[in-house]
Amino acid sequence: MSSEAERARLVGARAWRGESEWRLVLRRLHDGQVRADPLHRFWVGVQAVFNDLDRACYFERRFFNEHPSNHLSPSFGDNIRRAGSSPLPLPGLFSRTSSESCSEKLPNRTSHAPLFEQSGRNGHRYDGVVPELPEMQALSERLDAAFGGARIERVMPLQFSALKTVAPMYDTLNGQRLTSVGRRGKFLVMELERARVLVHLSQGGRIDIEKPSKTTRAKGSVVRFVFAKSGLLVKEFGTERKAAWWVLAPGEEGPLAALGPEPDSKEFADLIRTGADARRVHTMLRDQHTVAGIGRGYSDDILHRARLSPYASLASLSEEQREMLLASVQEVLAEGLLEERKRTGGLPAKVGDHWIVHGKYGTPCPRCGADLRRVSYESHEVTYCPECQTGGKILADRRMSRLIK
Repeated sequence: MSSEAERARLVGARAWRGESEWRLVLRRLHDGQVRADPLHRFWVGVQAVFNDLDRACYFERRFFNEHPSNHLSPSFGDNIRRAGSSPLPLPGLFSRTSSESCSEKLPNRTSHAPLFEQSGRNGHRYDGVVPELPEMQALSERLDAAFGGARIERVMPLQFSALKTVAPMYDTLNGQRLTSVGRRGKFLVMELERARVLVHLSQGGRIDIEKPSKTTRAKGSVVRFVFAKSGLLVKEFGTERKAAWWVLAPGEEGPLAALGPEPDSKEFADLIRTGADARRVHTMLRDQHTVAGIGRGYSDDILHRARLSPYASLASLSEEQREMLLASVQEVLAEGLLEERKRTGGLPAKVGDHWIVHGKYGTPCPRCGADLRRVSYESHEVTYCPECQTGGKILADRRMSRLIK
């Protein structure tokens, strides 16, 4: 066996053993059997293990590209698996034959699924993705078509900590007609005859349209709006309870008052064309006080479309780059909205499946074919193309750099 193949075998063995151990630790932590004091170290370790898996996959692809006639029996992946036999294998990652390309088996999102996935309706997986402007706009249009003009028979708060207001009381909504459903930023805005209801789904929130309305309290349920022939259920996946709703007086802004302008507004266009913000453009686009509705997913795609580095600041951009950024914002969000309008019903567990680069680290860039790279942070990651966006430079990943000092 060549030194390249031996190196891949050793990396793979380490990754499989480490992945098994970390899953055991995290499961115990999840079950409350381990103290959570060094939680950050746990996640850094998990990231290191997953990077090992990525490297093993890279070596496998490189080895068979350079030595297409070299077949390891029965498959290269099996040799890795035997070297570090793990009782908790990742299905499908190393289960291909030696002649198959590793990239053909990589999923379109981040290379590995979450350790604690939860199932959504119809077997779909909750992917921890925050619904952004296109998702919320299309959802508001579907809800307006389904419930606009109907009367709320009953409001059922199913998670009382999610209700962020005390007056007006939620039961004053009973019997009121829902006149329209709209959107502001990432908020759903439900206009009633004598009240206004805001809903923010945060990261784990999703919406089901029930026909007929149910009376059960499913796990993660937040609130249910019962209509004559159907119901609207707001629910939340994951362990973070951040989905929220507000009952306000008609016209009251509530949390909407703190939002920045919409991406298609003149205020936002003026900000991009004349602003001198020293922050990174990626950070600025995600700041809801600066511009409302854009999050991590579409920020990655917008900067990729504009050929801008995630580390570039607005103040450093030329006039031409500013116009390209502004055009990219409009184009990417418009394309996302067209895709989201193809959905039916509520908001499913899995969203963001049409993103161009976000969450697709390790796959070829759709523009130039180079491997997409990422910068990992504690709560999120930024995906970019070195060839298209940074002139071939690999951006420093500070969290992972600490592991190799």
